Amino acid sequence: MNQIFSFKRYGLLMKRQFVENAALYRWSMLILILLIPLLFWLFIDWNSSTAPRVNGIGESIFVIACIICPVIFGGTYFESIASKHKSMFYFSLPVSASERLATAFSFAMIIFPAICFTLLAVCDTFSAWLYHLKFDADYPPFTRYLDFELIYITITLISVFVLGSFIFGKISVIKTGVALVVLMGLFQGLIKLIFPLIIQGEIKNAEFEKVMIEYGTEWKWIQVDTLFNHMWYLIAPLCWIILYFKIKEREA
Repeated sequence: MNQIFSFKRYGLLMKRQFVENAALYRWSMLILILLIPLLFWLFIDWNSSTAPRVNGIGESIFVIACIICPVIFGGTYFESIASKHKSMFYFSLPVSASERLATAFSFAMIIFPAICFTLLAVCDTFSAWLYHLKFDADYPPFTRYLDFELIYITITLISVFVLGSFIFGKISVIKTGVALVVLMGLFQGLIKLIFPLIIQGEIKNAEFEKVMIEYGTEWKWIQVDTLFNHMWYLIAPLCWIILYFKIKEREA
């Protein structure tokens, strides 16, 4: 197999992926079309002209619609090749590892999240119009609650679960979730061991980005800026690099 990336083969693989999973994509779309308007209907107070949303509602809607749904979708992307027969057939296709990776990235990281975000934006705009029509008042758009870290957390989680679907196969969403919780617990324990070596003074407790230090007779949380604060930005690209080599390993 020619390992040079071919857009023609990539396009054919995208088409094949869509055709083979058309039923899954149709049902996913139907669930989203029903779920997202329901979230807006439940989370907006249609009886109040002064407090349409409770604090954190914007983030809650985004987490459910644009994080949980894409994460579940990404976490099942490679489950179809969990069986030996389907795996042999998938890896016998005349496409390169980079084309397989690009197809997975396109569906899991671009197309499906974009659909979720678009539906969310449409529902938010329509809900704002209805709310304005009823009360002659506006509520803040959900985009006001978005920031870089929330979006990058989404990217990271999807990347982790796509890799998990390749490694774990069946019920990979559950297995990946358990593995992620265990790793986070271990890392948090490592943070509690290392922070006292970095920061002078007695430390009562330590979290990922802050520690509790004694000031006189009081204990106060302070923000700290160390390498640990930024290491998690490497997780998403690392997942896709690992996935690429895992695919090449299975092709061999």
